[in-house]
This record gives sequence, structure tokens and C-alpha cells, in this order.
Amino acid sequence: MGGLGLGGVLWQRRQSVRKEQRALAMVQQMRMQQAEARYQIEPSDPLDPETFYEQRRALTLLHSVLDRLQAEFAAAGRR
Repeated sequence: MGGLGLGGVLWQRRQSVRKEQRALAMVQQMRMQQAEARYQIEPSDPLDPETFYEQRRALTLLHSVLDRLQAEFAAAGRR
């Protein structure tokens, strides 16, 4: 018959599955390395969230004041 028999076929199938698992593990490892590399080149933000919030709040207030002053000057006929 020349066949491998059930044991040989099962062994070949297990070997094939192991190869696929190794290939998948390699792809996953490469993706993790790429993600880590992207993470490493991202700029860090030295501000903690509270400081960032306070700065944004101050800038928003300044913009509001400047808009109000501009409206008052425009109403008074000044530029």
C-alpha cells in the first residue's frame, strides 16, 4: 500500500500544526517589537494631567478676555 499508516499521518499532522504555531508566534513577536518601537519614538509629555488642565484653563480664560476686549473696542468704534 505504501502509506504511512494512521500513526504516521497523525505524526505529520502534529508536525504541521507545530510549524503553524511557531510561524504564528514569530509573527506575533514581530508585531510586538514593531509596537514597542513605535511606542519608544513617541514623544513624552512632561506635564502631569493637573498641570495640563490648569494651563488649558488659563489659556481659555485669556482667549475669552481677549475676545471680550475686542468686542468692546469694536463697539466703541476703535480697532
